[in-house]
Amino acid sequence: MSGENQALTPLGLDEHEEELYRLLVDRPGLTLAQCEGLVDASTAAAFPGLAERLVARGLLIQEEPGPTFRASPPALALGPLVAARQEELQQVKATVATLADHFRASHTVPPGSPVEVVLGREAVAHRFLQLQLAARREILGMMPVLGDSAVVASDENTAEADAIRRGVRYHVVIPRDWLEQPAAERQTQWALDAGQRITVVDQIPVQAVIADRAMAMVPLSSGGAASEPAVTIVHESGLVQALAALFDLVAAGGWPLVAAGTHHGAGAEAAPRLDEVDQKVLALLQAGQTDTGIARHTGTSLRSLQRRIHRLMSLAGANSRFQLGCHAVRSGWLPPDEDEATT
Repeated sequence: MSGENQALTPLGLDEHEEELYRLLVDRPGLTLAQCEGLVDASTAAAFPGLAERLVARGLLIQEEPGPTFRASPPALALGPLVAARQEELQQVKATVATLADHFRASHTVPPGSPVEVVLGREAVAHRFLQLQLAARREILGMMPVLGDSAVVASDENTAEADAIRRGVRYHVVIPRDWLEQPAAERQTQWALDAGQRITVVDQIPVQAVIADRAMAMVPLSSGGAASEPAVTIVHESGLVQALAALFDLVAAGGWPLVAAGTHHGAGAEAAPRLDEVDQKVLALLQAGQTDTGIARHTGTSLRSLQRRIHRLMSLAGANSRFQLGCHAVRSGWLPPDEDEATT
């Protein structure tokens, strides 16, 4: 049905009210007597009080002498009715979504299952914070955005700072290409200053947050197509152990990211020859960053960065960047991997 002929009954007008209103939209300034001869007999029979109801609802304007009647502008007269119906439909839509969530939860999770499905932005955010608050020893994370979940911004993640104060250790694995993001330097520096371990890898196989190797949170969707966040909470079981083992395997193949200004090892006496930018360049080289990415993070030009790297290679007596990285760890310019240090 075309928009011209679409009935207005969904807005609460009956067929007689709609016919009279449409007539006066097309032919303003008619008296009721004139209108009676231009409408259906059933509408004419409903005339006692019909025009008064439309005037009271703001759809018609009564003018003297006559009196004659005009239709109010449709955008003004019908706009509020449309808005009210849209709000009602949104409420119905929200109710349907809630019922759908209850249906999925009751039909997909058997009693006693170690896997719990959590749906909706607020619910997922609440469980993400709960997971960190419940941790007593460590939080392991494989995530593409350091310090962020799909629903909790890093600045709003108060549970993280609270857990760190309680002595909970954080070890986060991030993909190398994320270091290209504008917020990467600020977030990584905050995390490193707070004592977190950050390991950079080429690729994240799955997103997960694991608390004390006993409980984990895993997104149901790997992409951003879902309209509402949805995660699975995996309680203590072989599934959690498998996720923790996967984390260990992924982290073992990565490079530790270190904070600028950190000095360790027997060769630390050489560290004063390096400024803060040198240390940051070495840390980003160790993490596998490209020259373009390092230049952006350090605020230098590509040519200046390459001159700096050549100077560092000369200081280290290195013929390649790989040799430079090995010398940086041995000399104390960069700290060794914690796992290697304990073996």
